[in-house]
Amino acid sequence: MVLKAGPFRLYQCIKVVRQSPKISIKMRLKMLMLIPVAGSLIQLARKNRWKHYHAHSCAHSALLLLYARLLSDLSYSLTLHGPLSMYGPAQRDKWLHADFGITVTEKLRNEVLESLPDVREESIFVVPMGVNLDVFIRRTEYVPPMPPGPFKIITCGRLHFGKGHQDLIRAIAELNEYNMDVYLKIMGDGSEHSALERLINDLDLSERVVLMGAVAEETVRDELEQAHVFALASHDEAIGVAIMEAMAMSLPVVVTDVGGVSELVRDGREGLLVKPHSPGDMAKAIGDLLMDSKRCCRLGKSGAKRVRQRFSSERSAELIYGQIVSGIQ
Repeated sequence: MVLKAGPFRLYQCIKVVRQSPKISIKMRLKMLMLIPVAGSLIQLARKNRWKHYHAHSCAHSALLLLYARLLSDLSYSLTLHGPLSMYGPAQRDKWLHADFGITVTEKLRNEVLESLPDVREESIFVVPMGVNLDVFIRRTEYVPPMPPGPFKIITCGRLHFGKGHQDLIRAIAELNEYNMDVYLKIMGDGSEHSALERLINDLDLSERVVLMGAVAEETVRDELEQAHVFALASHDEAIGVAIMEAMAMSLPVVVTDVGGVSELVRDGREGLLVKPHSPGDMAKAIGDLLMDSKRCCRLGKSGAKRVRQRFSSERSAELIYGQIVSGIQ
């Protein structure tokens, strides 16, 4: 299929590799190896009469679709979930040849426009990631925290340094020093499991902080329903599906003001925003919230309303589908 496309089209693919600056020989070989894969993709598309592909990433899957476009004019679109620097070379070509592009936050859209000035502004749309509201819905009414406790804090995210679980654990230790009866459950697994386990033991929190490991979606929902507050201390976050899930469950949230999180959580309206890398600020925000049951209820209700209106997975899918249909008609 690649050879049938002709030498000029094949050269356009090779040109993408040649013009990608500051990448290793290994990466260039990987890029070249995707060209024949694109030929197989074109055959598959023609066999099934597929008119459009959408890459839910801007990494190798988008590069594969770029090659398919250069070899056959097969149309495609792509979604950016984080900083462009995370998704490899040839970003300019990936975006220029796409029918349209999607970013999950306004901040990321601005980054694309600033970094890739050749890309048409009208071809980039903001479509937030969404949560399945059929799954993340309360079966029982939210019960706010009542002093003197116990207080149940929940978080969810892979055990990676950038998720800031170590900061949240230190915040729990600080609250414990102030004699607050606080307990934390961390849902998720990853490379930092052993390091976090040591930190918990060093801070003498083994009876107050639990690493639950990887859990099923239903378990996530159940744990959110039983908690008083959701907290996430990420150092960076595109927007935060875990935060959306907690908000959908009417939980008040205390999260770091990073990435596009402020496009989801407006400080003091749907939750509380704190500085990243600051266990002390996180501890104070959580502690103040636990002492104010009315505020917990108000923030939780506002958060659930915002997610239902703007961040459902159904709405996100409809927006993407609408752009695809309008492009191929």
